[in-house]
Amino acid sequence: MRILLLFISLVCLFYSCQNSSNNSNSNLKFEKFDSIKWKIEENDNYLYRDLMIKDLIENIRLKGLTKTEILNTLGEPDRSDGSYLFYTVHKTQLWKLPVPLHTKTLVIKLTSEGTVEWRKIHE
Repeated sequence: MRILLLFISLVCLFYSCQNSSNNSNSNLKFEKFDSIKWKIEENDNYLYRDLMIKDLIENIRLKGLTKTEILNTLGEPDRSDGSYLFYTVHKTQLWKLPVPLHTKTLVIKLTSEGTVEWRKIHE
């Protein structure tokens, strides 16, 4: 049993390190934010979000937008919780296990009036 746990731990470590290097390479690529591409999802992954997140954060004004304007621009969030909207940017999974190893999420906080107060990247 210990050997099996050690093996699984080593495989997870190796896979995680391998994906980290792949992610850093993908961050070298950069795309301008495009609302249509942002919404493209394939096999539970968003193909362009990680490439566009830098431009979205640095060059697209989100603060002060209404929830309706955010939904028109970014689409429906992957999850919401009260005044928070969560958009999955990138996730790394070990094979098809239901729990991701790493997730990058755009979090948007709405004011009580329903406008964007702030946005952050959570990893």
